[in-house]
Amino acid sequence: MRLFQIYAAGNFIEAPPDTPFLQIGETKYGKPILDRALSYDTDLRDA
Repeated sequence: MRLFQIYAAGNFIEAPPDTPFLQIGETKYGKPILDRALSYDTDLRDA
């Protein structure tokens, strides 16, 4: 399973295995928390 964010213009970003999430906007606040809490093997229900 892969996770993509697709924009209206047709371009996209993909969540890679080392950061299995997408974050829109500022990355300095939430990203460090997500990096510590989630991994590529985290079950979808737990996420």
